[in-house]
Amino acid sequence: SRGRPAPWPGSGDDIHYFVRLPDLQRLDQDARAGKAVAVIGGGLIGVEVAEVLHLRGCKVHFIIREPWYFPVALDEREAEVVAAHIRGHGVQVRTQTAVQEILRDGGGKIRGIRTAGGEEIPAEIFVRTGDASFKMMKERGFQYTYLFKSLQGNVRFRLVTGDYRSEEYEIRVFPKPIILSFEMTRSEEH
Repeated sequence: SRGRPAPWPGSGDDIHYFVRLPDLQRLDQDARAGKAVAVIGGGLIGVEVAEVLHLRGCKVHFIIREPWYFPVALDEREAEVVAAHIRGHGVQVRTQTAVQEILRDGGGKIRGIRTAGGEEIPAEIFVRTGDASFKMMKERGFQYTYLFKSLQGNVRFRLVTGDYRSEEYEIRVFPKPIILSFEMTRSEEH
């Protein structure tokens, strides 16, 4: 048997399903620390996959279409306890969030998802300076960081993800202050 193909535009063979052991083995090969992953579906398999990927160091978005996690077995209050626990471990839990489309870059790689509400959840965010591109580290939710080190001069940069390009920003580097050695004595006479 095979997994049902995902119904969203942009779906392809690189989306993981769980029906057979080779499906799990393929995800095992692809799941690397630092990767941004969207787990779509709020059942028992979804929560287990989200937990395993998080423990591997992936940045996990757990996307649930229903008003709360696992509504066939949990009431709203029980589900919120589970969701709060999952969030407490750094997984982004999004309820009442329907996927509209899988987003891809010009080379065909998945770059994120678009929700029915029009929100884009990126798979990767990059800092681009001139011709160089640097991957930002995802902290949580939509918080990303990048540390510029050892700047010798001003740097202009943009934030880029998929088709989005921010306005240009500039980090200005000021010369290091020169500290002179001097002594000061206090005289009784003013």
